[in-house]
Amino acid sequence: MPTATLTSKSQITVPALVREVLGLRPGRRLTFTQTSPTSFTVTAETHHAMDLAGCLVAPFPATLEDMERGIAAGAAETMGHAGP
Repeated sequence: MPTATLTSKSQITVPALVREVLGLRPGRRLTFTQTSPTSFTVTAETHHAMDLAGCLVAPFPATLEDMERGIAAGAAETMGHAGP
């Protein structure tokens, strides 16, 4: 059974087996749920779709002229014509 020792700063190192089983990586949050007066369960928090908000960024902003050229090129390709 994995064990850990509490430091003088009230910190522990989570044993490797526990990190592996829970899929823990740096920055991952843990939830402690009291199950009796002297017991807790530790659960790795699941990720939510909102955690991904803002992680995808366009490589550069497109100008109105860029968008118009793209639309014209797409329309020309659809119609079987060469683009401008």
